[in-house]
This record gives sequence, structure tokens and C-alpha cells, in this order.
Amino acid sequence: MLVKVGIIGCGAIAERLHFPGYVNCPEAEVTCVCDVEESRARKMADRFGVRLVYTDWQKLLKEAPIDAVSICLPNFLHSKVTVAAAQAGKHILVEKPMATSTKEAEEMVTTARKNRVVLMVEQTLRFLPVVEVAKHFLSQGIIGKINTIRARSGSASPKAFSPTAKWYFEKEKSRGGALLDVGIHGIDLVRHLVPKKIIEVYATVGTLERKVAPLEDNAICVYRFEDGTFGSLEASWTNRPRTIHSVTLYGQKGTMRLESYGDRSLNFYLFNPDRTIIPSIPPESQWGGACGYFIHCIQNKETPFISGEEGLRSLEIILNTYRASKEGRPVALSKSLGVKSVL
Repeated sequence: MLVKVGIIGCGAIAERLHFPGYVNCPEAEVTCVCDVEESRARKMADRFGVRLVYTDWQKLLKEAPIDAVSICLPNFLHSKVTVAAAQAGKHILVEKPMATSTKEAEEMVTTARKNRVVLMVEQTLRFLPVVEVAKHFLSQGIIGKINTIRARSGSASPKAFSPTAKWYFEKEKSRGGALLDVGIHGIDLVRHLVPKKIIEVYATVGTLERKVAPLEDNAICVYRFEDGTFGSLEASWTNRPRTIHSVTLYGQKGTMRLESYGDRSLNFYLFNPDRTIIPSIPPESQWGGACGYFIHCIQNKETPFISGEEGLRSLEIILNTYRASKEGRPVALSKSLGVKSVL
């Protein structure tokens, strides 16, 4: 079955990930695009051979001959468009963060479930080949019980990824700074690699370069898992000269260090006997990336491993990290459902 897809939002993330992702998937066809700037939508349509162009996403959902949508819009629009798409019976791949409050995210999950459509959150790090290999080795218990974790997600600035986008720095549209933008990558990656529940968070969040105020450009977070394991996460918009996502896991049998967007390396340092394992990393994701996996889930009626529920859990952690920083105390996640806003 060929899955027909509409892409809503034609900014940098759509251009770099969603359009190529579907083009490289034989089971998918992008049949329409939508953007409030018609010239930008037509540019993407011409470049990728798309027939239909819209400037109104509601009209697209009503008229376009599609089975699914990719939602590549500013953060504050994710929930509204997702709910409408689910009500229209369309499968949904929504960019991270899936929403800006847990209430919004819960409505997205509930509406998708009620209308029996796939809801997947585009957490692209899960589909990096280096992450897929790391996940495989960790599932075999190569470093034993994990005691502590250190993660970092940082970029030079959103402008390094999307030079023309202004909404990242507009509080009413982004609803958060570095922590919501890149920090959610880090926490979701940790949760993916270490499938244990985080039960408490604490953080320091601040703005070191005033040109992005009132949004934060750096954050340092500490979190605790249900089994006593604890870790840290650094999120930054001042990580220069390049973007980096890294995770180091310290276990009873050794240490794993993963780094992407640099040398894309994965090393396991083991002892008894001391040795180092450097696995080979395939050039492409086993799923063909997030878009290919999304299409796979639609065709096979499978729940994605980065489902709406999974996206909600990562979002809840990030929102409560803001809360912990604001209140100056640790926040227990089991008692923190229904976080209304970020800042």
C-alpha cells in the first residue's frame, strides 16, 4: 500500500528531514505541501516534485488526497494541528516537542487513540545508526548495571540549523529555549537507551547571552531513576562551533560513550579483562530514518516505539525541569502531571 503524505510547514526541518525521508521511502508519496508563505511552499513543491500546494492547513486536511501528515510547525501549533489531523482520520508524525503542556499532549494522544490513527513524535536521534548500534549492545548487558549517566545536547544556536526562522526566539511561539529545543533530544535519547522510569528532576536554567532573553540558552539538569540510578543532562544554545549530542553511561562492567554530529563514534571501555570495543556503524538507519519507520508503522498497524505516549513522557520531564529550576527544589514526577506551561 502506497501511503500518501502531506507535509505541513516547509521550514528547515521539513526540507532537511521530512521531504528527503519520504522521497527515500518507496512506500510513501508526498502529494501535497502547506505553508503560510506560498512562495516557500511552491519552492519545496517544485524541488521535490509535489503536485498540490496549500497555504491553509485546515483546507489541506479537508481536501487533500492523503493518508498521513508530517507536522513541521512552530511548537505552539503542534497540538492544534495534530488534534485536527487525528479527527480527520490522518496518521501523524509531529516534530518535537510534541506540545508545550502535558494537557495538550494528553489530548493529542487521546484523540489519536479514539480515531485509531498512528501518532508518532519525530525524535530523530533514535534513528541515528550510532544510536541503533548502541541500543543493540546495551540490550545485551555489555556494561552491566548502569549506575550513572551523563548526557549533553547542544547547538551553536537555532540559527545554525534554521538561519531564517525567527519563531525560536519568540516566547509565545516557541514556549521555551535551549532546554525545550535541544534538551528534549537528550532526555529522550537517555530514556531510549536506558528504559527505566525517571522519578525526580532538579535543574539550573539560565540565560548567558542576553540576545535570546527571556528564553534560556543553557540548562544543567539532574535526574533520578526509580532504581536509584541518577544522571545529568546539559542543554545549550552556546555549544560552538558545532552541534553535539553525547551520552556516557557508567556501568558495573564498563563504560559506553556515544557521540553524534561529530565523529559519530561509539566506544565501549570494558574491564575484566580490560579492553575497548569500537563497533562499526552502518551508513544508514535500519528503518530508513524516522519517516521510513513512520510509514512502516502505518502499513503494519504497529505502535511506534516513539509513540505519542513516549513523547508525552519526555515532555513531562522537560516541563518539570523548568518547574524545578523556577521553584529551586527537586520535583517528583509521579506527582507532577498536568504541567500547564513551560515558562
